[in-house]
This record gives sequence, C-alpha cells and structure tokens, in this order.
Amino acid sequence: TNGCGNSCVIIILLMVKYKKSLAGLRRIMALNQIGGGRFSAIAASSNNYDELFGGRTLLEADAVTGSKNSNGEQIRMGVGNDTLGLAVAGLQFKSDGFAQFENLDNRVAQATVQWHPTQSTQAFVSSQAFDSRRGETFLPAAPWRGHVAIKDHCQVTRLGLRYSLTGDSELRTLWSTQRTDQVNDYYDFAVPSNYTFSTTGNSNAHGAELQYRRTGATYATQWGVQKFRGRSIYLGGSDLTRNRQQLYAAWQQALNREWQLDAGLGFGKIDNQDNVMVGGFDNSTSLARWLPRLGAVYTPDSVTHLRMAAWQSMGMGGVGDATLVPTSLAGILLNRYGDDGKLVRGASLGANRQLSPAWLLAAEAQRRKTGLPNVDPFSRPGEQFFIMQQVDESRLELHWQPDGKPWAVKFAYDYEHIQNEPNLTYSAENDSVNEQNLRSQQIEMRWFASAQWTAHLAWSHNRVNGTQIAFDPFFAPIPLAYQNGFNQLDANLDWQFAKSGTLAAGVRNAADKRFQYMDIDRLNPRFSNGRMVYARIKFAW
Repeated sequence: TNGCGNSCVIIILLMVKYKKSLAGLRRIMALNQIGGGRFSAIAASSNNYDELFGGRTLLEADAVTGSKNSNGEQIRMGVGNDTLGLAVAGLQFKSDGFAQFENLDNRVAQATVQWHPTQSTQAFVSSQAFDSRRGETFLPAAPWRGHVAIKDHCQVTRLGLRYSLTGDSELRTLWSTQRTDQVNDYYDFAVPSNYTFSTTGNSNAHGAELQYRRTGATYATQWGVQKFRGRSIYLGGSDLTRNRQQLYAAWQQALNREWQLDAGLGFGKIDNQDNVMVGGFDNSTSLARWLPRLGAVYTPDSVTHLRMAAWQSMGMGGVGDATLVPTSLAGILLNRYGDDGKLVRGASLGANRQLSPAWLLAAEAQRRKTGLPNVDPFSRPGEQFFIMQQVDESRLELHWQPDGKPWAVKFAYDYEHIQNEPNLTYSAENDSVNEQNLRSQQIEMRWFASAQWTAHLAWSHNRVNGTQIAFDPFFAPIPLAYQNGFNQLDANLDWQFAKSGTLAAGVRNAADKRFQYMDIDRLNPRFSNGRMVYARIKFAW
C-alpha cells in the first residue's frame, strides 16, 4: 500500500504488481474494500506516519473466507504504557484468483516498538517480513505473451523519530532499508508447460528523509529532503542501480474566508544505471526536473466548494514506499499507482454544492500525462525518450439522504479515456492496451436498518471500447479493436453483533463475470473481473 506501518499488515492483499526493474520496490496492490465492507479497520496513510506514533490495539483479530479458494486471517496486539510499547501483527491470505496464473498466497509478520521518552520526543522501530507467491500474465494480445510465477521474500526495517520544537512546529525523520529475494518461473506462448526457465534475483534498497513541519492559525508548511538508493540483480545479466534525490517545500495559506492557497516547489532527480550493458547496449536513464505545483480552494458560501490544481511531479516513492512527502494538493490526490520513476503533469478541477439538506451535487475532471524515461539501443542509439500515457477522467455525482430516513442513495456518471504509447514496441503496459474509453452509470444505496444492521448495494452499467496491439509473424503491430457492455452488481450486509464484534457477508460482481477492461489504478480496482462470494468476522478487545 502507499503507507507502511501497522496499517500495512492489516489489509487483505488480493493482488501484487511485479516490476522486474527493481522488484524490492514494487507496490503491494491491496483491495481493502469488497462490496462496501472493509476487510480492515484502519486505512493505510500515503503521507502520514501518525499510526506508527499512535496508540496500540490491545488485541484485534479477523478472518475472511470466500469463493475461488480464498481465505485469510490476521491478528494484531499491543502491550506497554505511555512511555514504551510493543505492537505485533500477522497476516495470511490466499486465493486461486479469477483466471489461470492469477493465484496468490501472501504472508506478513510485523513488530513495532514505540518509545516516548519525553513530551516532545517520540520514536519507533519497525521490522516486517513479507512472503508472497503469485502469478501474472503479460502482453496477452502479443504472440510472445508470457505467464510468470513469482515467489519472493522481503524484509523491511524502518526507524522514525518525531521531535516537537515548539507547540506548532516539529521535525520528522525516517530511515528505511529493504532486502528482497525472488525466484521467477516464466511460461511463454500458448502452452505454458512446453517452455519454461527460472530466474533468481535480489534487490537491496536504502532510503532516508528529513522533514520540518509548522502550523499556525491560518497556514501550514512542510520542508524536506529525500534520498534513496537501490540495486537489483537478476540471473542472466540484469543489474540495475537506482538513485533518487528530492528537495521540496509546500505551503498552505488561508487568504481570507473565501480563498485558500496551496503551493509547492521541489527539485527531483532519478538516475537509473545499467551495470551490465549486455551486448554493449547501455540502458541507463536520467531524469531531473523542477517540480512546481499550485492549487486553490474557493468557498464563496457555506454550501459551495471549488477546487483547482495544476502540478508537475515525479514518482519518488521511498523504500517500501515509505515517504513523508505530501501527496495531495487542494484536496486532490497527485500520485497514483504506477507513477514510480515517471514525470507526471496534471491539472484538475472539482466542485461540490449542497443543493438542499437532502441533496448534494459533486463533480470533478482531471487530465494526467506521465512519461517514463527509456532508451532503445536499436532504433535510437544514445537517445533517451519518454514512454507516454495520458488519462482524462470526469465524474458527476448526485447524493440524496432524506432527513430522518435510514437510507442514502448516490447516482454517478464516469467517463475515462486512456491513451498509451502508440508504438507498443516501447510500451510498458502489460495488458497490450493502446487506447481505451469507459462510460459508466452507477447507482449506490445504503440502508441503515438498525444500530446493528447495515445493507449496501451498488450497481453499474458500463460500456468499454478500445484497441489492443498484437503483432503479425513479421513483428508488425496490428491494432485489435474490442468493445464490451457489462453490468456490475456488488452487495454486502454488515451485522454489529457486539460492541467490538462485526460480521459481514457479501458478493463482489454478482452480474457479468468476464469482461475486458484495463484499470489504471490497481490499488483501488474499479471493477472485479470475476465473481467472489465472501464472509468476514472480526473481534477487537
């Protein structure tokens, strides 16, 4: 997940994204909500480590079971006092997935020690072991499509310190180290068992960050420096070193009752060094940019809010994505899954208005362009270029919650356009998609039947059209058009049977079970390509 700490191990891990370039730095893809019912009690934070400095749960346990041979459990507990405390957690989850080569088996163990020696000083040290087995399919439309079975062991250690200078200012520092050992078994072409070989690899990464924060009655500011170094080595000649540095400053200021300004400036640099240069070809890349950003929130009255933002950023995740860098601007999330190592340019406009006590109207539109530095020693020797992606999104929502009634309804319309690099020879997209359009109409209802019972139902009608890139026997690209119309139906029922006990049951994607769609943000999957029936029970003391 974006955040790390206690919350990192209490999220059910359904999917994991693999990046061969530096396996130890890949993001864990988590589906922390199925059918509206959370698997975990705490959502991971993307830029705030208060959870690691916060209080400890005495004891909490929950378990989930579902179709597709899916089951898992997690437990966490804490002991100590206001000065010294220990928190431990463990998790396991496995699933056959919805198709061949989508199986998953994850296990996590974590221990965190918290120390609060004085009123102004807090510290923590955290150690986490992560074991994963999973399968994936790459470039399904290409004749050289491949399947891969991945097994890795990852060890992450973090040390954090927070020191209050005054009542409204503090210093935070974070140091992290990570070691990953991995084994990959590749199965190529249509019959996987006919062609197989194994690859072993390991990666090491170290990161550090120092941040100064200050807040006042009408402002907040953050200044910091971030540094990272990582290296991955794979059998067969792949050896990559990645260095990252970033300086940043952010300022939020309430100008008056109507306007709030959010501004920032940074300078970032990412160097990827090829330590092998197989065949004499150098695959090293370098990216250095100034990173300005500007946002504003306009509130002309108590029922209207307008948010505007424009930015240039760089995917600068730290070890295990441990970072203190703020990732939002004027209430708009800047970084997404897959931004790592890319130059990101974006602009967004959002607004919401309370039409009446029962009705709320909200809308948002955003354009994002990302560029991944790359080299092609065959057609562009010595030249660095960018693999581009553009995503345009817009959403319109209408909320209705009648006063005094135990239900709420939301109507929504989504439009999304994705344009990847037209020449897939250079494309990093593993699903072969060149361009895609999505139009989605949604209805979501929640019924608070009583203090103990809550029912949730979400239905959507979706239309997708796009093109995948395949190749002929002479390796010439061939666009393959596709279109789908499908419905998605999610439902769940929650029962609070005790003060600290909950039981949830539901179904994810009860309608169409198979469809073709590329989700740009796999951390928060929009659709589930398959049906899952599940039940979950949780206790806390």
